[in-house]
Amino acid sequence: MQIEGWTGMAIVLIAGAIMGSVLVPVKLVRKWAWENTWLVFAACAYLISPWLVAYLTIPKLAAVYEHTGSTVTIVTCFLGLGWGFAVVLLGIAVDMVGLSISSALLYGASVAFGSLGALCLIDPSKLLTAGGLRICSWDLVLLVGVLCCAQAGRQRDPPATHNRIRARRGVTISLIAGVLSTLFNIVLAYGEPIRKSAIALGANPNLAANAIWSLAVSCGSLPSIVWSIRLLNRNSHWRLFRGAESGKNLSMSVGMGAAWIIGTVLYGVAATRLGRFGAAIGWPVYMSAIILTGIAWGWLLGEWKTAPRLSIRLLWAGVAAQILGIALLSLAS
Repeated sequence: MQIEGWTGMAIVLIAGAIMGSVLVPVKLVRKWAWENTWLVFAACAYLISPWLVAYLTIPKLAAVYEHTGSTVTIVTCFLGLGWGFAVVLLGIAVDMVGLSISSALLYGASVAFGSLGALCLIDPSKLLTAGGLRICSWDLVLLVGVLCCAQAGRQRDPPATHNRIRARRGVTISLIAGVLSTLFNIVLAYGEPIRKSAIALGANPNLAANAIWSLAVSCGSLPSIVWSIRLLNRNSHWRLFRGAESGKNLSMSVGMGAAWIIGTVLYGVAATRLGRFGAAIGWPVYMSAIILTGIAWGWLLGEWKTAPRLSIRLLWAGVAAQILGIALLSLAS
């Protein structure tokens, strides 16, 4: 692998580490409901910051979309909107079947479909080549690691009893959320004409992807914002914005949004540096880096202190499989 590829893989891991840390400050938010925090975070991370970053890094931004054409631009918007629904659906699934099961299904589906979906968009014939089969095989190694970690979490925190209909619905919603979440990666592959237009109009090649995801993510902000407003109205929690510790909570929510945008920008840079198949190779590594960072935070915060031995063994087996998968995909880039 060339230096550019190694650099790209390193940036993917840094981006995943940042993204895996984004929601840690939620534990420090006091006297706000979930919807208060999420509205501020979503508005900052998904709506305001993307356009600010795009404006600062992409010359002649409006002309980029005009130069690309309406079809690619509109489809990019709809792909982003689909990703936005995944964010909301995950929240609903967690309420139905618990965090362990919903996260297992979401991350498993995301790793499985995100890389392959991007590869099919870039070059479907690549799937049948030796290189394509290697990428699929290494994706499978990562997927095994993800599922081991998810099962470890399930063993650590057994889910509460649910009625069968509610559980089935939760599982279905988790799978749908997992598939839709891959649209964030697929949009980078589909939106390649936008990136090329940005470069043609003077954008830095390493930052040109900002023109793609800024458009997609801003459209994806709508489901989160609408859902948060619905909950705020239903639960009469608007008043909490005027309560004690609101300044501190606001700062942490905005900080989470800033961290999210930094991680997203870095992933866009990394996918570019990884070459033509960057989106296919980078996505599963990115997702695993997010999961491994989350595990590290959980370990540091004492979430595994009382875990059974079986769950600890599954956890380390999953971590080992993901590290192996990352190493193998690094050689494929």
